[in-house]
Amino acid sequence: MRQHNRMVLLVLLTFLAGMLPVAQPAMPVMAATMNEVEANERGEIQTSPQATCPISFPVGEVFDCEISIVDEVDTYSLVAQQNDRWFFRVQRTAGTLQPRMRLFDPNNNEVCSNYTPGAYTDISCDITTNGTYTLQVRDRSNSSGRTGTYLVYGQRVNKPANTTSVAFGSQTEASIEYGLEDDVYQFTADINDKINVRVWRDAGAMQPGMYLYDSVGNQLCGSYTPGVYVGLNCTINKTDTYFIFIRDRNVSNTGTYTLHIQRRNNPGNAVPLSYGVPIDSTISVPAEMDTYTFTADANDQTFLRVKRTSGNLTPDLYVYDASGDAVCGNYTPGTFTDFDCSIDTSGTYTVVMDDHGNEKTGSYTLYLQRKNNPGNAVAMAFGQTLDGEIEAVGAFDTYTVLANENDVINISLARTAGDINFWVGVYNPVGERICYNYTSSARLSISNCVISDSGQHTVLVFDRADDAVGTYSIRLHSNSNDNTSNTCTCPVVWLTEILCQNVTTTLARTLSSTLLQDAANLDLDVFYGVRDVVLNPTPAGQRYIGLYNTHAPEITGLISQDTALQEQAVAALNAWQPNLSALANGNGDTVTITAEQMQTMNTFLDNLAAAGSAELQAVIAEERQDINDLAGQTMTAAEESVLTDEDHMVYLPFIVKGEREGEK
Repeated sequence: MRQHNRMVLLVLLTFLAGMLPVAQPAMPVMAATMNEVEANERGEIQTSPQATCPISFPVGEVFDCEISIVDEVDTYSLVAQQNDRWFFRVQRTAGTLQPRMRLFDPNNNEVCSNYTPGAYTDISCDITTNGTYTLQVRDRSNSSGRTGTYLVYGQRVNKPANTTSVAFGSQTEASIEYGLEDDVYQFTADINDKINVRVWRDAGAMQPGMYLYDSVGNQLCGSYTPGVYVGLNCTINKTDTYFIFIRDRNVSNTGTYTLHIQRRNNPGNAVPLSYGVPIDSTISVPAEMDTYTFTADANDQTFLRVKRTSGNLTPDLYVYDASGDAVCGNYTPGTFTDFDCSIDTSGTYTVVMDDHGNEKTGSYTLYLQRKNNPGNAVAMAFGQTLDGEIEAVGAFDTYTVLANENDVINISLARTAGDINFWVGVYNPVGERICYNYTSSARLSISNCVISDSGQHTVLVFDRADDAVGTYSIRLHSNSNDNTSNTCTCPVVWLTEILCQNVTTTLARTLSSTLLQDAANLDLDVFYGVRDVVLNPTPAGQRYIGLYNTHAPEITGLISQDTALQEQAVAALNAWQPNLSALANGNGDTVTITAEQMQTMNTFLDNLAAAGSAELQAVIAEERQDINDLAGQTMTAAEESVLTDEDHMVYLPFIVKGEREGEK
């Protein structure tokens, strides 16, 4: 009777099942015996999924399905191989379902399982046997009565499916469309490669997580963030194919993102740099890495600088050697950064420019130069005056000069337009700085820079604060290489080289020790500076230089024959030297012309005119009109008066004549 009732029940249930619509094939097959129910719990009896659910598992793709009735079990088949490393995720999208997953091997043994009292669960499984496996999805409790729709995603971390290839130096825009999915990218790399990978969320709520695996599923590195950015720096331990997995760290949010990948050694899509040639570029999206390369020799003394020209990025600049190891770098919390970089090994170097926080964008100009053997430099000769220009904020000019051991270099600069304040450095043939000077004014000079090594020297000219532009003149002269005429027709040079080192020992013995000492206190560079940076840039100043050059031979002849004139000239020059030095260095408004200084000048000019030719007397008389008006004025005021008022032409005989070969 009990057996008969059981058969009746089975027939009745079978009939009722046949009455259900054909469109609902996910209806579970009900067990007729307790043994069959227990077998179903173990997964030995499996139900067929709905018609919209795939039977074969689509690896690396998200699909949806539904537990539509109580106790339904959806199953999916997949082929796996020994040593595969799988993970599976299920996310409820509607209803009350609390998902449970179980994976069975080809012999129907459970490999792994998990469930959750919430809407999401996942499992990770290591495969030990080749064959067809079965994934089972159901509610975590058969008797709960819960149903609902859900999403499924599964992937291998070794040999993943549905991947996208990426190249070094590329950026890829993509999206996480479902919270539980991973986007997977692949690339090949060599042992000891240094890899940088970055992800920036462009839109949505995803909080990016990123993980790097080799071809057998070993994780090399990984990270996640509660924000919008995540980055990895990984060293590759073997030549292989590698896979980047990108997901929302909570496996629930979606969004769009940009992926950046680069190799610090042997980078891809890098732009070559040349010494002395600036490059303009743009960080157009957050987390972007702009990459450059340059070649250098061992012991090169390079320097790099970058200036933001628009946007709000904070420049971050680093140099890496051929192995991908950092050599030098810097960032400054502002618009500009620079640094020196000494090269130890010949080879190709990588430069990476980005925003320090990997979140801002903007345009910039990048500069590379070498202090030894610079590129794109302007050659200068002694006695030459050139025009230069700092064309952009952060830019600089480079000059080269051939000098011999024991030469003494003097450099004079004068601003002719703009707002630049000078910083100037002189570097020897191996790139070591030997002299420098800077100023907060329109003029600058470097005096008595002694050369210790023969060869090509480098002169670098910057705006001191790297925040201004302008034009200027630069003059190079040397105490030893200017080829001063043996006739020594420059009066100031003659005096200082008693001075000139062409006077005879007999003459030197006739001079007083006081005069010799006073002459030794004169600094030729001060007078060169007045000529080059004060007078030469203006038409009125050039007129004075020409006038002086015309009469310098006669003046020198008169001085050389008259000890009294020598004493008066040296006294006047010493009296005026501090004021002239201040004027040449742009500090003329800090010193005032005294009556005593005017007296020393007048005494010398009176006696010079008395001893000179009628032509010289006429010139001195004409140029001395209203000369006493200068007493009490600052040097700057006197300069403006003398160089701008054509009716007030004061002839100051302290302008050094430039007697150089080829100099007019």
